[in-house]
Amino acid sequence: MKSRIPSSLRHPCRWLKKELARRGYCSKPSFLIIGAQKAGTSALFSMLGQHPQLVAPRDKEPAFFHDREFSAGIAYGDFPAYHALFPPPHRLRRGKMTFEATPEYLIFPECPQRIRAYDPRMKLVAILRDPVARAYSGWNMFRNFANSPDAAQRALAERRPFAEAIATELELIEQGRSTRPWNYASTGMYAEHLQRYFQYFPRDAMLILDHAELLRNPAASLAATCRFLEIDDAFAFRPKLVHVSAYESAIPADAARRLRAFFRPLNARLFALLNREFAWESG
Repeated sequence: MKSRIPSSLRHPCRWLKKELARRGYCSKPSFLIIGAQKAGTSALFSMLGQHPQLVAPRDKEPAFFHDREFSAGIAYGDFPAYHALFPPPHRLRRGKMTFEATPEYLIFPECPQRIRAYDPRMKLVAILRDPVARAYSGWNMFRNFANSPDAAQRALAERRPFAEAIATELELIEQGRSTRPWNYASTGMYAEHLQRYFQYFPRDAMLILDHAELLRNPAASLAATCRFLEIDDAFAFRPKLVHVSAYESAIPADAARRLRAFFRPLNARLFALLNREFAWESG
């Protein structure tokens, strides 16, 4: 049967989609990839978009549910603008779903309650990476912002050496002060972040993936994600790596040792929380 939506509205521009959303013609995400930053969220988003039962939006990271202090995303509360980002309902027939992936959702305290208020049945996917390797990857990303064509990214460019940035952040954490916008170490405090989510969502509403396993065996991670989403887990995805680049130098040994010591008790807390261990370095 042909769509009842006029062909002129099949590919509306953003303002028209927002107006349609305001009038109730819109789609909403069925699940969110909430992080962690530099842990494979772009790769997972890209690969899941291949699945015939999923329709990815054009914009991966709307950054809607967290405050906009360091984000150019849509202001929280502007639901028509948020819904206008997603494929219109006529593209989600026969049970298809849409989704988004904003890595900062994992770490910002306001996100779990806002997401719960938006949809208490929301499914959540998180990818965890060795927090020391993740911190160094995050520092490299912010350092590369210096060469970005985006003025907002250039304003956030990291110009401190890694060891100095980490020393400053660990001091801020000890003092209970904000580490925004860089969050190299604090992002890896996974138990704290997940515990906030578990206050608002049942544990079976969240899938925790291992970044190392996603790299080593993407088919297994994708099949697990499909089972979690209750879609066909036999679909043959084309593995795809996104935002992978070599670093100019290895992580400084002294900074790595300092971070290992910092994360050791935090990782133990995470393993107890999840009743699961990750093969991260302990030395």
